[in-house]
Amino acid sequence: MGSDLCTKNKKTGFLKALFIIAGRAEYFTADLTPYFIGVFLGMSVTRLNGNFATINLHSIITFIEGLLIVILAHYSAVHINVLADYEMDKRFKSELTQAVDIIGHTRLALFVVFSIVIGFLICLHLSYSNGLILLVVLWGIGTIFAVIYSAKPVRLKKYPFLGDVGRGVPLVITMPFGYYLFTQTYHHIITFCVVGMAINLFGLFMVGETWDWKDDKGIANTIAVTFGYKVALFIGLIFIPAGVAIWTYGFYTVAATSKAMSIYILISLVILAVIMVDYILRVMFRMNRYEEIEAHCGIITKVGTTVLWLLELAGAIVLFNVI
Repeated sequence: MGSDLCTKNKKTGFLKALFIIAGRAEYFTADLTPYFIGVFLGMSVTRLNGNFATINLHSIITFIEGLLIVILAHYSAVHINVLADYEMDKRFKSELTQAVDIIGHTRLALFVVFSIVIGFLICLHLSYSNGLILLVVLWGIGTIFAVIYSAKPVRLKKYPFLGDVGRGVPLVITMPFGYYLFTQTYHHIITFCVVGMAINLFGLFMVGETWDWKDDKGIANTIAVTFGYKVALFIGLIFIPAGVAIWTYGFYTVAATSKAMSIYILISLVILAVIMVDYILRVMFRMNRYEEIEAHCGIITKVGTTVLWLLELAGAIVLFNVI
């Protein structure tokens, strides 16, 4: 009885280490939201083209397969990162190194390979069933950037700006991936939403790098470390609202006459204003006193990738319902 309980606890600890701790479950919302946005945009464009986006067995299977690909991509990306940063994480993120020790380096590496291979096979099936090779191309681009962001010899995260690109591409690219699952027609709304999210994400990265500035000094070459965290904060001040403005304008161009869309845009601007006023008052006005802004930069980073991106998702849902 005791040995069975011990075995069960070990198994539970292994799964928690694999899927929750080393799997960085706290990033799931940010990683999945762009995919959902793309799905709703794709279905909206289908309606714009005069076709009713029906929910049938094929569309459900397509959605689930796409979601599985995104989930597997999330795990492969974060697991590559914790493996590559194992020595560095001992300094400030010991829970990650402990999780890797529980799992085992070899087993975690095998799980990365498994995630990539299974994701590729599912993507091949989706590409074949939808008659669109672009899905494999998008998956390939996201996977390549996820690998070279952390893994040697490239390790993009060693370089200012390139590290942000390497970290951002696998996230943002899931939006056009979800979009082209449900339409093969290009519409300018996908450009507005992708570009808006990319710009917004870069601004949020700057705030996040300021949050990590003290820990990163001497071991990472982020923009905040290389050029100073004040520069990063000014970039965030511009890019965060600019991204929201771009995707909001995109929604406006498609459904300008919709009352529901007008209400959505108004609510979005109010929420953005609240976040940016808080950013200015509690970060920008105090940026000479780093200790006072460090923790709040972390809050803004998390709020941005949750609240603001869910706002973009809400816009895609509104668009789908008013078309």
